[in-house]
Amino acid sequence: MQSALYRIVELARSPEDLQKVYASIHGIVGELIYAKNLYIALYDSATDMIHFPYYVDEKDPPSPPRKFGRV
Repeated sequence: MQSALYRIVELARSPEDLQKVYASIHGIVGELIYAKNLYIALYDSATDMIHFPYYVDEKDPPSPPRKFGRV
C-alpha cells in the first residue's frame, strides 16, 4: 500500500499528460483491488460542481459534470 501511494505521489508530481497520469493511477489501484471500472472526480468550489476528467466503465458512459450533492 505504501509503495502504491509513493508511486501515485510521483505521478502527480510528473509533467506528463494528465490522461496518462490518471490511467497510470488506475493501473496502480488495479494492483491493489479489483478496479476494472474507475473514475476520478474533481470538485470545483467556485461553481459547486463535480467534474470527471477520468472515467472508465464497462457499461455506463462518462458522467457529465454536475452539481455537488446526492444524485
